[in-house]
Amino acid sequence: MKQRYEQRSQFIHAGIWSLAVLALLTVGMMAIFTTAGRRSEARPSPDQTQGITEMPDDSKPPVSADVEEDDENTPANPYDTEIPGVETDAPTDVKPDDTDKDLPTASFDNGDSFQAIMPVGGEIAKGFTDDIAVYSLTMNDYRVHSGIDITAPVGTPVSACADGVIERVWQDPFLGQCVEITHGGDIRSCYANLSFDLPRGIEPGVTVLAGDVIGGVGETMIIEMADSDHLHFSITVKGIPVDPIDYMK
Repeated sequence: MKQRYEQRSQFIHAGIWSLAVLALLTVGMMAIFTTAGRRSEARPSPDQTQGITEMPDDSKPPVSADVEEDDENTPANPYDTEIPGVETDAPTDVKPDDTDKDLPTASFDNGDSFQAIMPVGGEIAKGFTDDIAVYSLTMNDYRVHSGIDITAPVGTPVSACADGVIERVWQDPFLGQCVEITHGGDIRSCYANLSFDLPRGIEPGVTVLAGDVIGGVGETMIIEMADSDHLHFSITVKGIPVDPIDYMK
């Protein structure tokens, strides 16, 4: 009886071990089949790989055969290309060159030897002042007067005060129509408040003699419009305004 019980117990233990081994084998086989299935799914099929071309790591866009490279004529940076400047022969200054070389016989070396004549006949309505301000009827304020105002009706001829060369002819926004003459020795005379209609040939570079008509009295000087008709006449020596009366004969 005892022997039969022992045999039955051994048989049960053997069965349990057999089932355990079978279970382990089953689990192992399932793991193997699962891994193989995942690998097969990750690998593309031949149909999926058609039309795909592998490119090397250092691939570059293809260069067209119609385009020729020219490293010598093509700058590395387009901004390095110099653009030549446009040169022009047009003068930038209306002043004649070397006006002191072709002056008439009376060429003055300095202000002391310079003598002038009255550019227009008339009385002096307002004198020269560079240190004391005088009242301006037009501007309604006090200011210095760097020339003299010679009364004369509109249209009265205005003459050059001395021999010289016309240096500038221009329309100033405040002084009106102006003509400037250089007399040598850095002496210049200026005629303002002229009429816009100037005689023919009055232009920069033209030589004039004392008494030659260069224009007429006008009404073009805005800052002295309220004053009576007159010529505004001034003289500078080395760029400094001086009293024209001091140089009259």
